[in-house]
Amino acid sequence: MKIIIVLSFFGILTNAFRFLPNGITRCLYVGTKEGLETDRFFNGTWFVTHAKNGSSSTVCREYNGSKEDGKVKLIGDGYYNVGLDRNYLEVRCNGSEVKNEKQQFTLNCTQQTPSSQPFRFLDDFGLELTVIETDYENFAIIYLCTIFPQLGPFINDDLLILHRNISAVHPLVEIILLQKYKFELSRFRARKNDYCLHVPT
Repeated sequence: MKIIIVLSFFGILTNAFRFLPNGITRCLYVGTKEGLETDRFFNGTWFVTHAKNGSSSTVCREYNGSKEDGKVKLIGDGYYNVGLDRNYLEVRCNGSEVKNEKQQFTLNCTQQTPSSQPFRFLDDFGLELTVIETDYENFAIIYLCTIFPQLGPFINDDLLILHRNISAVHPLVEIILLQKYKFELSRFRARKNDYCLHVPT
């Protein structure tokens, strides 16, 4: 019997972005940064400092981006909540730098436990990424929408705040959130309020 274990790219499945009312089975169009420079965004390390929803492990994560030959790559290795446990997973996402009709990057992702662990699993999922705003050097506001083919019309989404500096909070972030969505940053889950485990060696 094949056992499918599905984990969200940014938390456990019950932590959906509250933009989505019950029964919605597609990713949202939330607006995108005009003239996005993919070379600059998909470059280097971004730390998740705040999450609209997500689990405690969501704000302990970092993403490493790169771009080559018209393809973008996002590495999201880190701890992911599975029930009451946190498991370290290797996550790799790849896709074209050409965005879809909603101006989202459509990526194909694989998540798996490290080869050193005795219990292993491998899972594939789709990811739609929207860069709402960024200055490339300091902060980014992104919308992630995960699509799980194994679960039929089920999706999971979240709004994340990224920074280049793990302890920084750029003043423009709160202004943009208030203007676009009437969200207060103080109501987001914050990295500083959660205990982050060290990356295993």
